Amino acid sequence: DMACNDPDCRGMGTTLTMLLVVNNKGIMAHVGDSRLYILRNGELHLLSNDHTLANELVHLGSLEPSQAEHSRFAGVLTRSVGHQESVQVDTLLFDLFPDDTCLLCSDGLTNYLDDSDELRELLCVEDTAGVPERLVNLATSRGGSDNITVVVLRVQETDEPVVVNAVNRKL
Repeated sequence: DMACNDPDCRGMGTTLTMLLVVNNKGIMAHVGDSRLYILRNGELHLLSNDHTLANELVHLGSLEPSQAEHSRFAGVLTRSVGHQESVQVDTLLFDLFPDDTCLLCSDGLTNYLDDSDELRELLCVEDTAGVPERLVNLATSRGGSDNITVVVLRVQETDEPVVVNAVNRKL
């Protein structure tokens, strides 16, 4: 609505990465460059795909993956919510198992992490309650100048997933 009604906001959109949990299934809906990761058995997997021009150029073979994050096209979204009347949404249905940890986060976090190994280590803790705040503080200490949103979900032995904490820092 703001993009339609405020001339200063015309052309703006937002990203959305959503996780719906039903019993032992996860259902992802994703648009933009926020991300969904799953940590399973000590291995971190990225389940979402960044909808940026840099990532599209990587898929086309015009840009090396190592160049993508520093490319001038890294922040250029190819899909967003609100920019147009409709948008193609990536969806994914996947199983959830006890001790799986899911991380939903904005690029305000991932732009300030060194690599996926660092993120894996930060998620491989017994008690995940403080993880979102630690991740937001880490990104902020490294110059985080964007909105930083972090949600961590750990699947319990009862197969009942629990959101242990969510932190959002807005500028």
